[in-house]
Amino acid sequence: MYVFSSYGQNPSDSLQRIIKQSPDDTTRVGLYYQYGELLEASNPDSALWYYDLARKRSQELNYIKGQAAYASNAIVILNNRGKFREALELTKEALVLYKQIGSKKDLATAHINIGSEWQYLSDFETAAENYFKAQKIAEEIGDKRLQRISSNNLASIFVNMGRYEKGKEYAEKSLVLATELKNDYAIASSTYNIANAEIYLKQYDKALAHFKDVEAIGVRTEDYILILDGWLGQAEAHKEIPQYHEAELYYKKVISLSVQKAAPEYEMYAQMGLADLYTFTNKNQLAKDALTRGISLATDLGSMYELKDLYFKAAVFQEKSGNYSLALTLRKKFEVLNDSLVGEKSRTNINLLEARYESAKKEQQIKELENETKIKDLTIREGRLLNFVLAAVLISVLLVFWLGLRTYRQKKLLLVKDNALQQSRISELEAEKQLLASEAVIKGQDEERGRLAKDLHDGLGGLLSGVKFSFANMKSNVVLDADSALVFERSLDLLDQSISE
Repeated sequence: MYVFSSYGQNPSDSLQRIIKQSPDDTTRVGLYYQYGELLEASNPDSALWYYDLARKRSQELNYIKGQAAYASNAIVILNNRGKFREALELTKEALVLYKQIGSKKDLATAHINIGSEWQYLSDFETAAENYFKAQKIAEEIGDKRLQRISSNNLASIFVNMGRYEKGKEYAEKSLVLATELKNDYAIASSTYNIANAEIYLKQYDKALAHFKDVEAIGVRTEDYILILDGWLGQAEAHKEIPQYHEAELYYKKVISLSVQKAAPEYEMYAQMGLADLYTFTNKNQLAKDALTRGISLATDLGSMYELKDLYFKAAVFQEKSGNYSLALTLRKKFEVLNDSLVGEKSRTNINLLEARYESAKKEQQIKELENETKIKDLTIREGRLLNFVLAAVLISVLLVFWLGLRTYRQKKLLLVKDNALQQSRISELEAEKQLLASEAVIKGQDEERGRLAKDLHDGLGGLLSGVKFSFANMKSNVVLDADSALVFERSLDLLDQSISE
């Protein structure tokens, strides 16, 4: 992708340098088209030359998409010059090419271009058919730009059919999309169709305000087509109010600029408006001149719808002027064209096309709703399954938690019991320890008493032995009577007994 800055230089000069430096392949084809777009408003002949160059190089490269893109670019210039049939053939060729390799977006664009050319040629039925096809595709792929264009073009179809409320409805839908897209040209185009419907609905103040908005966008963007649209619309609104002087000024401004820019279609519409205005103000020669010029332009352009209206206006004018034979001829021409263009059959067919489109749209909406319902049912089922799984998980978690808590409590209880047992054992051990200590003390005391007793016994025994020895010596030296001797012997026996213990 090439990006160039316009600071301090002409963007077209920068792009031309980029073209020279680019590889001679499909990249250069795209740059040719970009350069042609830059020249389109200021120098349409040069723009068309670059478009032709892009198509030729696309054919050499067998670049089908580049060949098909030629129509979308060239028809802008051809339409401004009133070459609608030539433009129509290009759009048909593009549709054939896009069916081979194009995307749905390309097909929608091709149908819009074909519809536009049929509308210029006043075949509203075929135009509407292509617009509805484009709108259906655009809605399928969600392309707001193409939805806006098809809605806006359908708005003008319904206005031409006399269904002004329906036309305004489609134009307002188009304006909403244009505003979302922030596209000045799209906003101006949608606003123009709203204003056009408002004229037929006799909402003149609203129409004038909207046409002024269109003119302002044209001035700001330097787009002479939008300026012409704004002027022509304001002229029509002033004519209907009626404010003939203001209307005449705007019609003449349109003619001057359209001649300067080689836009004969706008001159044709301005001549039609002037014919009405001069007829209303009884300026018969001027009215006749405007009608003659308008019929010539409509014939050259192949604008049958406008030619039909001009025949009717001319028939009325000639009848008022007393030229009944010419008036009858013109009236017959009007009737023939009217029946072939916007007869009851044509209106019915266009209404059927809209009905089919609406029916197909509703069927699509029903399918979408059914799909949404299925998705919702699936979502509900999945939601229920998810809830079930979550509930199961929650129950499992709660069960695990409960088991864990129960185990914890049991462990805690066992721990308490174990602690109690341990404490009891400790108490018992302490008691046993105290008992053993007491026994040891008692045993020690007993042993001490035994030792003391033994010591005492040993010491007393020795003493008693000494006493016995003394008493034995005394017995041999003392003469005792029988009783005393008996007592003495008894005492010695007691001593022996004590010593033996």
